[in-house]
Amino acid sequence: MRDELLQPTVPAVDPSRPPPWRQSSQAYVAFFGGTLAATVIAVANSGRLGASPRQRAAILGTGLAVLALAVPLVLWSVRSDSGISLRLLTRIPAVAAYAIQARIVRPLDRAFSLRGGERASLWAPGLATVVGCGLVETFLFVLVVGYAR
Repeated sequence: MRDELLQPTVPAVDPSRPPPWRQSSQAYVAFFGGTLAATVIAVANSGRLGASPRQRAAILGTGLAVLALAVPLVLWSVRSDSGISLRLLTRIPAVAAYAIQARIVRPLDRAFSLRGGERASLWAPGLATVVGCGLVETFLFVLVVGYAR
């Protein structure tokens, strides 16, 4: 019989998974790439951290909800002629989405850090996601603005 009190409280690092990326590096992806890029990286990183399907669904749902909330902001900015940069206006919700998504996997990230795991570099996947998803998100907002006019 195993005594639950004698079991480690921090789970061991699973060597079969690729190492996760730093949470702080994902903020750059959110700012420069937008909500879509932040969500793609957050979902991929949650898999690397061993997040449950429920946590991964929460991360994806957060990204989609924030992306849907950004559409009215873009429409308001275009219609009101507020002078606020659309690029900046869409980055504020993206960073907010990153903060919520990072909060969801924070316990898993801390457990990985406590076990002394090495982090993977986010340079290549981060740049690819910023460019690819950033273009898709920009195209989406251009379509929304064109449809609204």
